[in-house]
Amino acid sequence: QSLVHTWKRGGIAGFYQGLIPWAWVECSTKGAVLLLASSEIKYYSSTWGLSPVQSSLLAGMGGGLAQAYTTMGICTFMK
Repeated sequence: QSLVHTWKRGGIAGFYQGLIPWAWVECSTKGAVLLLASSEIKYYSSTWGLSPVQSSLLAGMGGGLAQAYTTMGICTFMK
C-alpha cells in the first residue's frame, strides 16, 4: 500500500524525495573521509612492514574511526 501511495504521489521521483541533496552531501563527506583515511593508513602501514592483510585490517578500523569522529556530528545534524 505504501509503495502504491508513493508511486501515485510522485512516480519514480517520489521514491527519491527527501534524499536529494542531503543524502548526497552526507554520503560524499562521510565517504571522502573514509576513503582518504583508510588509503593513507594502508599505505603507511604497508611501508612499516605489515602484511597486506594486517594493513587492510588496520586501514578499515582506522578509516572507520576517522569517519565516526570527524563526520558523525556534522552530517547527523544537517537535516
